[in-house]
Parts: sequence; C-alpha cells; structure tokens
Amino acid sequence: MERSSYSAEFHLNQYQGYIFVATRRTAEDVVKLQQFIPLGESLAMVVSLLSGPNGTLAPDKVSLPLVCPITFKPLQNPCRGAACDHPVCFEGLSYLQLYQSSKDPRWKCVICGEVVQWYEIRSDILTAKLAEEFSGCEKVNVSLDGTKLIFRGIPFEPVSRIYFCCDAANG
Repeated sequence: MERSSYSAEFHLNQYQGYIFVATRRTAEDVVKLQQFIPLGESLAMVVSLLSGPNGTLAPDKVSLPLVCPITFKPLQNPCRGAACDHPVCFEGLSYLQLYQSSKDPRWKCVICGEVVQWYEIRSDILTAKLAEEFSGCEKVNVSLDGTKLIFRGIPFEPVSRIYFCCDAANG
C-alpha cells in the first residue's frame, strides 16, 4: 500500500542507471500502523449530536453500532475516515481488503460516502473501548443526563430458527 522509493544514480562513462526500491504493506500492517482518533474528539462528536445545534431539538439517544456494516461481524478494529463527521465505524481491515481486492476501487466511506483513501482511515478509540466493554452487544445507546453520558449496551436479537419440512416421498 505505502511506497517508499530510493534512487541511486550511476555514471559509468555515458550510461545511467536507476534503482527503485518499493515496499508494499499488507492491509494488516496498515491497520496496525494507522493513526488514532482521540477519545475526546469522539466524545465531543457524540455530545454535539445529543445537544442539537443552536438549541434545537436533539435526539434523546445516539446509537453506536458495534457491528461492521461491511461484514456484519463484531468490530475488532473500529475505524472511520479522518474527515468523516459521524461516530459510526467500520472494520478497518475489512475496508482495506474490500477495496484492495476491487477491480475499480473507489475508496469511499461505507457510511457517509465521503472519499476515504487507505491512508486516511483512523482507529476510533471510543468505539474500540465500547466494543471491548460491551462485547456481545449489537450496539450501544448513548444518552445525555445533565452533564453525564450514559452508555447502555443493547444485546444481539436472538435469531429465530426456521425449519423446513418436506415429504421425502414426494421429493
């Protein structure tokens, strides 16, 4: 993914030669080496969503999914774009693998559609802490009680099993 180059110039009589050395990082390396969104920045974003602009009505809660919108699995490396203005995250490794394997990579946030290049994804510390604290939950509802943020985990809905029955004699 990230390329670094080194060039060397050789002058032997009238010939010149160049050597370029490039390193390729795997998606796993990029996720490990990425920058973080500070906890305070994510909390401020949630508070601003709960407060409403200029005294207007605001929602009584904000839901933060703990499931990746790409894989529908619990978040392990919650990320979002550096310029994204939403607190919802996607799985960083899945995002990179999705666009890395695409024939026509468009590198857009799966939540808001903003362009998010591979080097612009950031790990969200708040969502990582919530995913760890509320493991087994599908989402966390955040509400504002005076000056305190209240976090309430919402467990996964039980999946009802559907049984099909067929007559073996009639196929």
